[in-house]
Amino acid sequence: MQTLKKVCKSSARKQKQVTKLIEVIGKPKR
Repeated sequence: MQTLKKVCKSSARKQKQVTKLIEVIGKPKR
């Protein structure tokens, strides 16, 4: 059960990084 929680936390962190990446790609700096 604890390992599942750890996986959920790490996946959530990855999701945040992915959303940040998408934001950076979606908003190209000119």
